[in-house]
Amino acid sequence: MAEYVRRRRPPANHPYWGRLSDRANPPAVLRPIAVPTFIGLALGLYAGLSEKFTFAACLHWASLAASTLGGLAFAIGALVVVKHSSRQFRGQQLGLVVLAVAVLAGLFTIMIGWVCIFVVLAWYSLSSGQGPWLGMLIAAAIPGVPSTLWALVSWRNWRERQRRWPRWEQMRAPRARATRTLPQLAAPTDGSQPESTSTVAGEAGVENRG
Repeated sequence: MAEYVRRRRPPANHPYWGRLSDRANPPAVLRPIAVPTFIGLALGLYAGLSEKFTFAACLHWASLAASTLGGLAFAIGALVVVKHSSRQFRGQQLGLVVLAVAVLAGLFTIMIGWVCIFVVLAWYSLSSGQGPWLGMLIAAAIPGVPSTLWALVSWRNWRERQRRWPRWEQMRAPRARATRTLPQLAAPTDGSQPESTSTVAGEAGVENRG
């Protein structure tokens, strides 16, 4: 029985195992919706009880925070390069490498940090000064609606994959069986019956032995 199961089991690189893993791990629906919605409720409660936060203030504080993070990244990048590359580079070459790496680290941190901080501050600004209930509703709807749509679409796609995926019996490639064809004998012109294959083979064997 074990040998039969081993022979019938698909190989390790067969897509059947991917389908089995996908079937055993359906996409989460509650967690992608609950986590951002709960964060939005907490942020909206605080923002709704606070004064109105304008978009001009969002731009100002996002630029200030991103510049501060960029300066820290510049300094940290320079120190890391000096510590780990002092043996590979000397003199002016080391200074150019340190400057290039530090500038790239600072610019990358400024761009990413500004975008992330501005999004959070704009989220806070939209729900600020609206009161606790309306502020919580606005702040929870901003991430809750897209996350709900994404979770529902992911679940629908997963169900569609499970419905359309063929079974293992259909996924197995049929093995081509070699068939041996016997030579066809030409029909005699005098109207007599053609000799059978076994008779012809027997006569050929007698002739070979003779």
